[in-house]
Amino acid sequence: MSELPKGWIESSIGDIAESMKNGIYKKKDAYADDGFACLRMYNIENGAIVWKDIKRMRLSEDELETYGLEPGDLLVNRVNSRELVGKTAVIPTGLEKCVYESKNIRLRVRRDVVDPKWISYKLLLNGARHFDQNAQQVVGMASISQPQIAAFPLPIAPLPEQRRIVARIEELFSRLDAGVAALRHAKAQLQRYRQSVLAAAVTGQLTQQWREQHKVAEASRLSSSVSVLFGHLSTSPRGCYNHRP
Repeated sequence: MSELPKGWIESSIGDIAESMKNGIYKKKDAYADDGFACLRMYNIENGAIVWKDIKRMRLSEDELETYGLEPGDLLVNRVNSRELVGKTAVIPTGLEKCVYESKNIRLRVRRDVVDPKWISYKLLLNGARHFDQNAQQVVGMASISQPQIAAFPLPIAPLPEQRRIVARIEELFSRLDAGVAALRHAKAQLQRYRQSVLAAAVTGQLTQQWREQHKVAEASRLSSSVSVLFGHLSTSPRGCYNHRP
């Protein structure tokens, strides 16, 4: 491992964790359209919470208190395919009150020491390799435990520097997202142009201007070709239609 910058320390998630807790499990009859949102493993993508296909469940006040998610909590996926287990996202501000399912773990960290996004980006970078080496495999699914999450190595920069680095990462990622969106737009435009070219080709529109510009010359060449053809037929031994052998 390379030497850390001055002022940084080598630590682990366990050293800065306030708590870790597995999510709630409920039978199907507990789910309801008017219940509290429950985040599942499908709601963690590329280091962010994705609000889609939300399931809701009826909960008591105690359950909501025990399994509730707060801004700054880290949601870690503990059961998934081997390449996806361990994916993580920070709960953002502005999210409605929600809980998390049993295939996830809620990680709360010491905010006076570490920015949750610092951990999230570190897991995004190295988490897959770490958990691939430590996960348990059962019938096509991999799982990780709280001690394995706690053992994840974590270099810690001074808190102000963490925040500067996180802000820079988000700035660059924002530019990258904008670039990707522009490329998708350009690709869509090229596809539409390709289709319009093909449509113009098969309907004759693609060469319409050329035909209009060359119609006199084309007519002249066609007339000459017909004259030559009939001239050849008239001089041929069988060129006359009334000829009998």
